[in-house]
Amino acid sequence: MPPLFSLIIPVYNSEKNITKCIQSVLNQNFSKEKYEIIIINDASRDNTIKVCRRYKKKNKIVKILNNKKNFGVSYSRNLGIKFAIGKYIIFLDSDDVIKNKTLSTLENLLTNQKIDLLLTSDLVDTKKQTFNTKEINNFFKYLNNSLNFKAHCWYYILNRNFLKKNNIYFKKIRIFEDQVFTAKILCSIKKIKLHKNSFHHHNGNLNS
Repeated sequence: MPPLFSLIIPVYNSEKNITKCIQSVLNQNFSKEKYEIIIINDASRDNTIKVCRRYKKKNKIVKILNNKKNFGVSYSRNLGIKFAIGKYIIFLDSDDVIKNKTLSTLENLLTNQKIDLLLTSDLVDTKKQTFNTKEINNFFKYLNNSLNFKAHCWYYILNRNFLKKNNIYFKKIRIFEDQVFTAKILCSIKKIKLHKNSFHHHNGNLNS
């Protein structure tokens, strides 16, 4: 049986941060059979790959893809999407960490759900949590009234089949790639579920 989650982590010169990121995933109180960690090494020049290989040696769920040269985060994430086999895709940056019980909480939220997207952000409270095809306009009205909407991909838990069916990948650009990617998603979704809390801490190290 394929895993429930594929966590995609592009890395570049991330030796100082990647340990905390990977460890935060492995420390989850969650069956290792239910998720995979896909690391895309974007031709790092430091010891990033050595750190990642140590984790791969001890954990079968850790998989490493190596770019022959530095292609950037969009190329790396796209490679991760194509390689992933999980039902849902979670994006992390190398300097992110996920909170305790994240994967088990997500599993509970997604059980028996046929959705394209679970949007997790510190959104304002709303009585309406799930929007289907006929209600998408209401979702956008709600979104327009939200002061906390985020377009960064790490807030989006995505159905992998939805991405592939709609041929949605990151545009190969070096800036605002998240915004273009999420715009494509929001224009294609048929069913979306909201969760008001995010599950990760994003540090935004500009050198990685």
